[in-house]
Amino acid sequence: MAPSPRNLSAATVVLLLLVFMTAEMSSVAGNTCRHLSGLYHGLCDNNFNACTNSCKDESPDNIRGECHDFLPRCYCITNC
Repeated sequence: MAPSPRNLSAATVVLLLLVFMTAEMSSVAGNTCRHLSGLYHGLCDNNFNACTNSCKDESPDNIRGECHDFLPRCYCITNC
């Protein structure tokens, strides 16, 4: 049994939306860089502003801090 034209159209729309969303996400992510904070010590918790505050204290170029890795560490985010 061949797929109906309606099913093919819906699948095409979904595929195009996924491609568009992925392209948008990568273009946003491409504008920022991250590096390990030199001031923040210990495990990082995204519920607190300690990481962001440490990053902003390190350099005015840092726009925020984010916690990454298996044992979360503080990374500073800058515009590239």
